[in-house]
Amino acid sequence: MEWAASTILTGTTVPEDVLSHPAAIIAAHPDDEVLGVGTLLARLRNLRVLVHVTDGAPRRGSDAANAGAGSWREYAALRRREVESAVEMAGLAGVKLVSLGYADQESSFHIAILAKRLAALFRHFRLAVVFTHAYEGGHPDHDACAAGVHLARSLLGGTGRQPVILEFPLYHAGAHGGMETERFLDGRKRLPNRCWEHTLTEEERRKKRALLGAYSSQQRVLDQFPVRAESIRMSSGYDFRKPPHRGKLYYENFDWGVNGYTWRRLARRAMAQLGVSAAV
Repeated sequence: MEWAASTILTGTTVPEDVLSHPAAIIAAHPDDEVLGVGTLLARLRNLRVLVHVTDGAPRRGSDAANAGAGSWREYAALRRREVESAVEMAGLAGVKLVSLGYADQESSFHIAILAKRLAALFRHFRLAVVFTHAYEGGHPDHDACAAGVHLARSLLGGTGRQPVILEFPLYHAGAHGGMETERFLDGRKRLPNRCWEHTLTEEERRKKRALLGAYSSQQRVLDQFPVRAESIRMSSGYDFRKPPHRGKLYYENFDWGVNGYTWRRLARRAMAQLGVSAAV
C-alpha cells in the first residue's frame, strides 16, 4: 500500500486513512485487542475482521480451574463468549470474528502455518491495514502473532496487496525485571510521523475499563494494566531470529511453553519453511 506511507501517524489524532481503510486486528488472545487498541475499536469504520490466534485456553496449568471451568474446552468456550460480549459492547456487530484455535502458550510451534493462514485472510478480506502486537518478549504468543503477521505480509510479495502493519505494545520486561505496560520497548516510537501516542481521557478510560470488564475470567491479570495510554506505530520490521532486547525476556519468568532461545529457533525454522531468509 502506498497511501500516506510517510505521514500516516502523526500528532494526537488518528488520520482518516487509518479509520476508513479495510482493516483487521490480529491478536494473540481474547482481550489483547481491547488492551492494545480499545479506544479505536468503535472508530474503525471499515474493520472487517477480528482474529484471535489462540483460543485463550492453556492445555496445562490451573487457568481453567481458576476460572471455574471443568476443562480447557469449557474455558475456551467461556473466553469465546467474553469476546462476543466485548464486541457487542463496542458496537462491532458487522465485524467477522475468527479464532484460529491454537492452544494458549503453544502458537509459537505453528508460526509457518499461521503465516499462511493469515496471508489467506489478508487476501480474502482485501486488507489495507493490520493492527497487531509489537515484538517485545512479553508473551511467546504475542511474539508468534507478530511473526505470523509479518511473515504473512512477506508471502504476498510485491503485488501491491501488502497491508500496512500497525503495531501496539502490551507488556515487556522493565528495567528491574518487572512488567512494563502500555509503552513501546525501544526508541523507534520517537521516529517522526510514525507513531500515534495518546493519553486517555477519563471518559476513554471508563469505556475501556468497561470493555475489559467483559473479560471477567481475566480480571486478575487485567487489573495490572493502568489503562492510561494507547500507542500505535508503523512497524519498521523485525529480524525474528534475534531477541527483541538484551537480557531476560519477561515470559522467561514463567513456564509458558518456551524460552527465548527456543522461540527464536522456532522462528528460524518457520522462516526457512516459508523461504524467508531476511528481516521482515
